[in-house]
Amino acid sequence: WLPQWRLVRKLGPAALQHHFLNLMVGAPTQVLPVLVAALLSAKMNAWFYVSWMIANFVSFAPLALTTVLHAMNSAQQSSLRHRARVTLGVAFGTSLVAVCLLELASKHLLGLLGSSYAEHATWCLRVLVLTTFPSIIKSHYLSFCRIQDRLGNAMRAMLAGGVLELVGAALGARLGGLLGLGLGLVLAATVEALFMSRTVYKTVRPADGALEKADPPDYTVGAGVAAHSKSIESEPPRSILRNGINGYRAKSLLRPTRLERYPLYQEDMYTANTEQSMASRIE
Repeated sequence: WLPQWRLVRKLGPAALQHHFLNLMVGAPTQVLPVLVAALLSAKMNAWFYVSWMIANFVSFAPLALTTVLHAMNSAQQSSLRHRARVTLGVAFGTSLVAVCLLELASKHLLGLLGSSYAEHATWCLRVLVLTTFPSIIKSHYLSFCRIQDRLGNAMRAMLAGGVLELVGAALGARLGGLLGLGLGLVLAATVEALFMSRTVYKTVRPADGALEKADPPDYTVGAGVAAHSKSIESEPPRSILRNGINGYRAKSLLRPTRLERYPLYQEDMYTANTEQSMASRIE
């Protein structure tokens, strides 16, 4: 039950870095309502806060996907490229559907809270929900930096991005009221995502040589039988039986074959002998 101080000394600096990064990510969220109330009014802050909370609800799906991405790839970075492409596709697909629905139903949704919300906060919600797309890039950038242990870069980016969001919101509120505040937030989030998109692209881009044109594989039955006959002839049946559970087993006839080590059972040996006889008849 006593603390393991050796582990604390080993993991303490990394834990503090993650904690400070979380504070920098969440700081604009805590400061923004106070800023709106100070620049506009308490009533307009209520309209803004409701619209902002509904818009943030749409961003929960990308945030959840990148949280899972971080948990799955922290110890296995080899599959990061493929999984990141999946999470990006799912995040943009679900967000596009949600944004379209909110753009159409925002007035009816806010009308459930009162006619004043539907009258004054509808366009604010329609603008704020557009921050969902930049937040996808931002959440993936954070996840990549955590996985690759580049927390210093992430903290600097979050600090600059948080200041940019607050400055954009303040300027928008001064120039255009509630709607201008939303436009300022969207513009700041878009600029922030543009700077982070380079890192995201480098992580998900195809590997070197992956785009080179390769010869199409031969999936014909004849090619499969010929490949099976060669693989079986290279390892006689008696040798296969002597190998027992460490024997060789060939793959299916309908795809390119090669020898791989798998557990070999008696029924697999019967199938191999049958295919060998078929290959000899064809020849």
